Amino acid sequence: MPTSNSASSVNNRSSFSDLQKCVDNMQLTNQTKIAHPNSKKQEICVSTEKAIQELKKMIDVAFSSWTKRFELIHADSIGILELASDELKRFSTTVLETKILLQSMLENGSAKQLFITKQSQLARIVDHVSRLKSQDIWNFSREYTQQDTRFCQQLLNHKKFEDVKMSRVPSGTIETILQSISKAYCSNFLRRKHEMSKKDWMKVTFKLVSQIISLPERSYYGLFIHDTNIILSFMNPPSLKIFDINEPGGKCIHTEECPSPPYGLCHSRVNENLNEVYVSFENRIVLYWIDVEDNVNFIKLRTIKLIKPMQSISCGLTTLYSANSSKAFICSPDFVIERESLYSKGFAAVPFLFSSSKSDFHAFTRGGRVVVVDRNYKQNFHSF
Repeated sequence: MPTSNSASSVNNRSSFSDLQKCVDNMQLTNQTKIAHPNSKKQEICVSTEKAIQELKKMIDVAFSSWTKRFELIHADSIGILELASDELKRFSTTVLETKILLQSMLENGSAKQLFITKQSQLARIVDHVSRLKSQDIWNFSREYTQQDTRFCQQLLNHKKFEDVKMSRVPSGTIETILQSISKAYCSNFLRRKHEMSKKDWMKVTFKLVSQIISLPERSYYGLFIHDTNIILSFMNPPSLKIFDINEPGGKCIHTEECPSPPYGLCHSRVNENLNEVYVSFENRIVLYWIDVEDNVNFIKLRTIKLIKPMQSISCGLTTLYSANSSKAFICSPDFVIERESLYSKGFAAVPFLFSSSKSDFHAFTRGGRVVVVDRNYKQNFHSF
């Protein structure tokens, strides 16, 4: 029996030893399993932190670059406004000096000195305006817009942020100045009209002083825009041509190409000068300021869309008269139709009409006769 018990004890010790080894091995295995996740966690954290740092650096670089570009856009916007302001200050000084000088001539100078000074100062102002027009600073910033704010996607796709957009609009500065200057010419224009109104035109003899021998094609509409310059409209190719008739043989000095055929021409009655001309393009009217003092320059002051086509146009005292091949219209100064009637140009190539600058009477041809109507389209005269 003792021998049997001793053997059993030995076996038990052996079993416990094996169990202890098994537990120890499992503990070692578990420690290994714990060490690996810890190591892997540390590796992933370091790797992620590095990636985040690179991403932060990329964001910082993209933001820094975007900020610099935005600052340049903003500086350009403000710079143009400041430059325009400086130019207007200089122009204001010119105008003030002119005003003071003319006032001095009015008080102390002779009529001849006043006339010479006025013309000299007007020429000086026109030269200054020409310099202003030559500068590309009159389109002002209107608004900043950020169209796409998906910054992560921009960074992923382009490695940078999309620039802020700045819209520009014409300031209208030059046009406003030109309209104001035109008032300075107004008195001289009215004086000449007054002188012409006193003439007995039935006794006037006409003398040929200039003629344009060869035109590119027929032109049905023309106006004086200066003492020695006329404008003619041509349909093919569409253009407005300026001719100098200072010499016996008039010559073309400028061609303004047009997107569509121009038709009738008439002076604006707003400022009473030769430089503001309405041009009919059948479905729209364009008001031009035509500068012929230096280099010929066309400046679009206004565009009016027409409800109905108009070819021939003429400005009366308070209304306008216009016509196409089948209709005639009495219009407001903005070419809004007040009255319309049937019209036939007959065998003429285009409608021929004219308006009085002293009253609201309008004349046109019908069947080879001259007809005069008032603003209500009541007939006042019919030639025989």
